[in-house]
Amino acid sequence: MIKKIHQKIRQREKLKSFFVCVLLTIVVWFVQTMSDMYVYERDYGITFVGYNDKLYTYMDADSTISISVKSTGFQFLSTFLSDDDKISIDISNTIPYESNGAFVYAFSLRDNKETIKNQIPFLKQKESQILNDTARLILTKLTQKKVRVALGEIDFLFEPQFGLYGSPKLYPDSVEIYGSEKELSNIVEVKTKTKMIESINKTDYYDLELQSPANTNVKLSNNKVKIHIPVERYTEKRLVLPIKLQTEDSTIQIRLYPETVELVLDVAIKDYKKITSEMFDIKVQYDKEVPQSLLNVMPEKYPSNIKIKEIIPEQVQYVIIK
Repeated sequence: MIKKIHQKIRQREKLKSFFVCVLLTIVVWFVQTMSDMYVYERDYGITFVGYNDKLYTYMDADSTISISVKSTGFQFLSTFLSDDDKISIDISNTIPYESNGAFVYAFSLRDNKETIKNQIPFLKQKESQILNDTARLILTKLTQKKVRVALGEIDFLFEPQFGLYGSPKLYPDSVEIYGSEKELSNIVEVKTKTKMIESINKTDYYDLELQSPANTNVKLSNNKVKIHIPVERYTEKRLVLPIKLQTEDSTIQIRLYPETVELVLDVAIKDYKKITSEMFDIKVQYDKEVPQSLLNVMPEKYPSNIKIKEIIPEQVQYVIIK
């Protein structure tokens, strides 16, 4: 029994030694392999700068360039941890040529090898080669168009007793947009971004950001506009008003019960004394072709600067007098 236990222990030790040897072999192989010199290839993204984006818009461009570099595996691996993967190409001194109405900038990568390498510290000290001859940027000239600014989804949250007095106004109410003629042809407005304006208690101006037209390269002359929100403090006012009957049958006589209604209004304090019964028309509509047991009370005319909170009652009874 003891002999069998010793045999199992020796087998485990042999197995453990075997795995240690395999692991050490792999480590030695990896270190030797990564220490040898190889030619590696890596792609870098391109960002073009140096053109007037108010006059031209992007149509197409080369998005990457490939660079081969001679280095050890460890050195090349370090580039993924330290180097930026973007290269900036300045085309301000590149003369474009026209092709089918577009402007093509052909930037010679081979002639500007040092400029490219200077943006990648690793390449400065290594033997490297740019595999692309040129990087091309294709632009089209922008057209200009004035469009209106439309109010998007805006929520106004007023403090108690305060409310909107009149209509909000946008300043400016239009903007210039720049883009290709095709892109601009179907754009008639730009909208403000969704926003919630809270704790409003005075007339003021607020900034609103504009939405760029979706799925386009269209640019805006302004990214923001202001909205003017007129605000007043409101109070409650009640008026008792007669109800007017409307019917297409002039021969019929109808009596309403009740003949008056009470309106509960929100009125700006400064307008409280100005709001009178003469400014309102309250009606009910009777149609003999549509029998009804009750008639709905509807305000037909009322001042624009008040808010009707409640109509008491909202429906009235009626009797036809024969």
